[in-house]
Amino acid sequence: MRFIRYLFLLLIVVGAFSPLETVRSQAGATLSIQPVSVTADHCSLPVITLRLDNVTDLTAYTVRLTFEPQYLRVLEVSNGDFLKDEIPAPDNAIDNAAGTVRFGMARFGDDSPPESGSGALVLLRVMALQAGQTAHLTIDTAETHLVGWPEGTAISYQAADGIIYTGDCEASETFLPLVLR
Repeated sequence: MRFIRYLFLLLIVVGAFSPLETVRSQAGATLSIQPVSVTADHCSLPVITLRLDNVTDLTAYTVRLTFEPQYLRVLEVSNGDFLKDEIPAPDNAIDNAAGTVRFGMARFGDDSPPESGSGALVLLRVMALQAGQTAHLTIDTAETHLVGWPEGTAISYQAADGIIYTGDCEASETFLPLVLR
């Protein structure tokens, strides 16, 4: 009898200190780098998309990406078409020396319903620094968070990273003026 009483007391204590909100599981939510692989050089500046698929009730996100700074430079980061015209996170930044990008957006207010579905979350423009390298663009899952509505719970997701092959500008892309006499 004493054992049952201690077990019951233990359950009450554990329940009292447990978080009230839990991570909401969405079996199909994926966050991926698109295209999965791309070639970049310092003549063409490809746009890389961080795409979110099959999400339900997204109201905010923060993303942290990592890359090899000796091979790539991120020139620009912008919001995609999924959460449009929202409030940017105050710590949005590109750190090319450390090889990190942090970007986030949030919806606030009752007139901004959450988004569900699929679309481009973040757009990046990159430039290669060294030819002939394989650079990895990685989603830092420990620092990347999707926030659901209405409880503000974390939305679970699967992450898929990308690869950027670095190349030289081709000679055929060099244009010389034609001078006629």
